[in-house]
Amino acid sequence: MRKKVMRILSLCMVASMTLTPIQSVYAAEMTSVIKINEVESNEPTTDIDWVEIINTGTEAVDLSNWFITDNKDLERLAENEEWRIAEGTVLNPGEVLVIEHSDILDNLSLGKEDTVILYDNNNQQQDSFSYSGHAVGTYSRVPDGTGEFIDQAATKGTLNIVEEEEKPEYKLVLNEVNSSPDDWVEVMNLGTGTMDLSGYEIRDNSDDHRWQFVEGHTVEAGGLFVVEATTVGKVYNDETDSYVEGTFESAIGIGSGDSIRIYDRYGNIVDECSWTEHASYDGDPAHASIGRYPDGTGSFVIMKETKGQANDWYKPQVVINEVESDCEDIVTDWVEIYNAGSSDVDISGWYLYDNDPVGHAADITPVTEGIVLAPGEFYTFEINKDFTFGFGKNDKVTIFNKDGVVVDEFEYTGHAAGVYARIPDGTGDFVDFATSTKGKLNIVTNPVVINEVQSKDPNGGADWIELANPTNADIDISGICPDNICFYRFVFSNFVISKHKHSSL
Repeated sequence: MRKKVMRILSLCMVASMTLTPIQSVYAAEMTSVIKINEVESNEPTTDIDWVEIINTGTEAVDLSNWFITDNKDLERLAENEEWRIAEGTVLNPGEVLVIEHSDILDNLSLGKEDTVILYDNNNQQQDSFSYSGHAVGTYSRVPDGTGEFIDQAATKGTLNIVEEEEKPEYKLVLNEVNSSPDDWVEVMNLGTGTMDLSGYEIRDNSDDHRWQFVEGHTVEAGGLFVVEATTVGKVYNDETDSYVEGTFESAIGIGSGDSIRIYDRYGNIVDECSWTEHASYDGDPAHASIGRYPDGTGSFVIMKETKGQANDWYKPQVVINEVESDCEDIVTDWVEIYNAGSSDVDISGWYLYDNDPVGHAADITPVTEGIVLAPGEFYTFEINKDFTFGFGKNDKVTIFNKDGVVVDEFEYTGHAAGVYARIPDGTGDFVDFATSTKGKLNIVTNPVVINEVQSKDPNGGADWIELANPTNADIDISGICPDNICFYRFVFSNFVISKHKHSSL
């Protein structure tokens, strides 16, 4: 039998230390200094799982024939599926060692929900780590060897240093604009400190129309500042090329097709928003403004007026309309969405996930820029085009817009016999529908079938028709008219045939 030896990718010093000569310590002498340090269970490029271990002690440790198993534990030994460390491998203090899956040896692969267990050469457990879903990056101890596991960018073979993005002390963005029936502008400070706004400037689509913040105008970290029509600041006079005291409305009247631009005190543009008509909802401009959703970071959308408060959008009336999860063959999985509203919806950058958004973070392709869904139109997310994972028997479909905001979701507890479809389209409940109508209206072609007909009872009884329900769900047959049977017309009202049942009429 061929001995399975793990390929060792990395053996590097992360602490400067020289041992002359190397003094090896065996498991019997030191049982707790070798730790699992980083776990990759869903590598997006090579799909090769790996585990990094670290020596947290002060002496070198001989790791000959140590091994890694998963939640099947020592059962893996019977099939030679463990990840085995090669004879003669010694790990110095502060060093890390990466051990990985081998396609050639066909040993174990880590699952979405699994346990990584480290054993010594005497089959004594030295460390373990369990997780309930793939990491977006990897599960890494921070600090190395001693800290808790966190989900961060992979640092295979090197220190698990957390590099947090440093937030600026001051960052001003345009957050909401109202142009009708009243004019006002809301700005937001995304920085970490209170910001002096004096010298910052608001312009519309003309550089001659300028209004400046003055001394005393400040906005705290994460806070909002609303410039009302009557807010006093400095107004630019293009004839004298100077600024005089004045209200916002004396400098700028926000138009139906206009822009609002923010400049810093050095004349650099920091944010802007443009539009072609007044914001309105159901034709009423008093019920709408243009704003970022979520606050400060999201795209500009038509939203509810929320002056001086957290922004709240009008959620687009786009819904999940039909789902194919195909338990037999995942290559046919798809999800159909439908615009049930009365306005066009730009779905550029939209994407979907199943119930494991972390594990499948690298498995999606957002909708192409410029795709607009007109009222009554469909768009289908398809496997190997929009996503590369399959939907499970018990799963959830969630649709996100380009800013990561949930638009709609649907959860189910078993594969449909046909497809899950809304009936009627866009507004109805999901039913297990026998016929797929991908990209089309879910026309109710009732799956109930005529199963038997009696047109001349030998005992002189009445004629009858037997209907059968071949699906896994109860079906309402109210309104069905079998008008070609014995030249009679029947109309059934308020009548339901239970799943897999027959009914005689």
